[in-house]
Amino acid sequence: MIRGRKDRGLFLPMALLISLTTLFPIGWALVISFFRYSAYDTTPVFVGLENFSRVFRDRGLVLSLNLTVLWSGLKTLFEIGISFLVAVRLRHSSRATRLSMFILGIGWFFPAFITVSAWRGLIQGSAGRSFVSSILGMSVDITTQPVAAFISTLFVAVWLSIPLSTIIIIAMLQSVSSDLEDNMKLDGINDLNAVAIFFSQVRTVLIPFAFFQFARSLKEFSVPFLMSGNGPLVPGGFTPETIVGSTTFMGVLLFRKFSIAENYGLLAAYSAIVGVLVFGWLLAAMFSRLQPPKRHTRLLVLSSLVHLALGLFSGRVFGSILFFCLYLLPLSFLGRRLSFRYSVGFVLLADSIYVVLMVITGGLAALPAASFLAIPALLLSMRYRISIPNLSVKPVLKRALMVLVLAPTVVLMIYIALLAMSPVNDVIPRLQGLRLENFKTVLVKDSLLLNMLNSFWIALLAIIIVAVCVFPFAYSHAFKQRKITSIVLSIALFGTSFAGMHTLLPVHMVFQRIGLVNSFLGVALLVATQCIPLSVISLIAFFKSIPAEFRELFLLEGSSEINYFLRVALPLSLPMIGGIATYVFVSAWGTFTTPLLFIDRIDMMPFSLKIYSYVGEIGSYYSRWNLFAAASLLGIIPLLLFYKRSLRFTYSGALKERGVVYE
Repeated sequence: MIRGRKDRGLFLPMALLISLTTLFPIGWALVISFFRYSAYDTTPVFVGLENFSRVFRDRGLVLSLNLTVLWSGLKTLFEIGISFLVAVRLRHSSRATRLSMFILGIGWFFPAFITVSAWRGLIQGSAGRSFVSSILGMSVDITTQPVAAFISTLFVAVWLSIPLSTIIIIAMLQSVSSDLEDNMKLDGINDLNAVAIFFSQVRTVLIPFAFFQFARSLKEFSVPFLMSGNGPLVPGGFTPETIVGSTTFMGVLLFRKFSIAENYGLLAAYSAIVGVLVFGWLLAAMFSRLQPPKRHTRLLVLSSLVHLALGLFSGRVFGSILFFCLYLLPLSFLGRRLSFRYSVGFVLLADSIYVVLMVITGGLAALPAASFLAIPALLLSMRYRISIPNLSVKPVLKRALMVLVLAPTVVLMIYIALLAMSPVNDVIPRLQGLRLENFKTVLVKDSLLLNMLNSFWIALLAIIIVAVCVFPFAYSHAFKQRKITSIVLSIALFGTSFAGMHTLLPVHMVFQRIGLVNSFLGVALLVATQCIPLSVISLIAFFKSIPAEFRELFLLEGSSEINYFLRVALPLSLPMIGGIATYVFVSAWGTFTTPLLFIDRIDMMPFSLKIYSYVGEIGSYYSRWNLFAAASLLGIIPLLLFYKRSLRFTYSGALKERGVVYE
């Protein structure tokens, strides 16, 4: 193998980016959590475990954790279930399939800060008088009804997740051979059994994907925050440390703590505890990819430890110790397959009964959150066989499923369009006298173009950062998988999966001290970091697809590795550069949480915060719904210009682990 010269520095920009946005902030949070430190303190004061003691005494955090786990579990169940059924139906390309995917894609392509706020208008309306209320024939008020707020937020989150999950599962299904499908038709396999067979073919990648989606749901912030804020107060939600509503999930709780933070050390302790909880679910996702018996062993140990930790944290000492021992019990039968499977089944049954009894006797506050990791992890790990009847679903029901999935997108788009032309500022558009005056108002009076320009600068900086950091690193790792590049890649992939409000708050503390708060560069650095996984994996696959003879000939002539990268590899990757630039641009244009935390100057307000300013949180008295809709439609034009290319990039073989295919 020909080794290039002077190429060891290609990974350094990526390493510096990850250090600045991931490693150093997490390390800072862990250190400062042992100190009392506020904006008024000149030096931190060491307090030991006092901050963690206050966190452990916060009963509101326990209730928020239970709500978050329940909501995340339901979201993942509905998201993966519906997406899988839709993907099975749309797995073959046709005119109807392409139309369905286009409609699905519109809902996904619109930024969440637009669609979630629009759903709030449709569901909540004005004091419970809304489009949804008129259809259901009953008042739906998510400001006073805890269950309505919880279900509404769950519905919107599932709706937002279905398009991308469907696309990814379609890519997974491309690995199913056409011969298998032909044999299924010859054998008379009907719909339910066909779905089971398709699941068995992709479960090795689908199950880890489901756990990663669960972990992502635990960190959800934008949907509950924009939809219902904290949500109406739930029983037991008024605690000395925290007030918990039905949608005060962990991300929202941390943001509220940040908004009133006087002690950065205490805030860091909250972030650290939430980070550990998210880390547990990410471990379950990674362990689910292993082969048995290693998979079974690690998941059993993880389940026992999570039961012990969360049980003690919640004050359930007996239950935590009991299930810590029960989940370790099957390990004694590891060499006997049948006994092992029966013992795991017994433990799962006992845990399920425990969940039901705890909820019946103690309500939501007594919900054992650890069971939502242990039960699905072990159940899917053991892969018990279930007899499925060979039944067919009537074609009308199949079409009804697609209508139910696609109709909300169509309704929402029509609602936004009518609202944008409504002559009155009301959450329910007036159909008489529709006009275009609102578009003129947001452009001329509200200077929307300035906010769009701010978003453009953030996007441009993010693209430059990705180009400088990710492209050289991907090239270096594609040809020479050194230990250092593998470590950097692992940290980058894990860091982006782990990232959430619990990591953004430490980043804010660090950026505030180095002058990156109220800075386009600070936001762009974080956007670029979140774009690393898809970008680097796609580029590594692409660089490996370049014929090796090109590189060998170039290096034989005495040129350096960096020279080959700049003069050959980079020009050949121009189509990929266009796709990744589009992906980064869309991500930067649609970012909401990061600028919400890092930008508070009006003149630097990006498009996302401008849209948010029109409607604010639920209960805002100065909402301007018609201007919100008009500005949303104008601001979406740059995304629509890139829509076709971005969809092509999403459908690229990078999602199928077969390398990048481009025209």
